Amino acid sequence: MDRKKKIRILVGAQIVSALTWAVVIVGCSHQLEGTGGYEQIFNILIVGASTHFLLISSLIAELLPGGKKDNPPKVV
Repeated sequence: MDRKKKIRILVGAQIVSALTWAVVIVGCSHQLEGTGGYEQIFNILIVGASTHFLLISSLIAELLPGGKKDNPPKVV
């Protein structure tokens, strides 16, 4: 599989993932509104979504030209 196709797949996965997390966060927020656990659960969901976003972004960065795989660190 060529690099451009891999990038398209990862970008598509990131978009689907972002939409999934958005639906989960909004759904949980709606269900927990007015309860004592709203803020705690909301913070956990935000941390999970942010972590997932960073992981997928790092995968995309490795596949882009000039990424980590193209320029390995040089040992002095």
